[in-house]
Amino acid sequence: MPALRFVFKEMAKTFSQTIKFILFEKQKGQCAYCKCDLMKEIHRNILPGIDHIIPISQGGNDNLENLCLVCKWCNSVKRNKNKDDFLKYIQPYLEGKVSKKDLREYNLFLKLQKKFKHLL
Repeated sequence: MPALRFVFKEMAKTFSQTIKFILFEKQKGQCAYCKCDLMKEIHRNILPGIDHIIPISQGGNDNLENLCLVCKWCNSVKRNKNKDDFLKYIQPYLEGKVSKKDLREYNLFLKLQKKFKHLL
């Protein structure tokens, strides 16, 4: 049985690589969300990840239409947000208002500003 487990593990790797190649071509080498050049990350040995556009936790599935290729940063920040919510979250970065590094704090600032607007 250990040999069979190894075969399935290798098949999963190959399947994952095939999906990544299809998505890479479909997205023209860009992250589905922030549009960064995935090839630049690959050259720095940072591999893109496969993300669910609609998270499994929100009723999404593993169909190719629900998968996209994302940079490491977007993959780590998106968590279980759906595509629309995540794009709204990163909008200040996309508009050039803040860096990826400062985005979390910026969104927290906006949330606090909205919560305590009666004090301002």
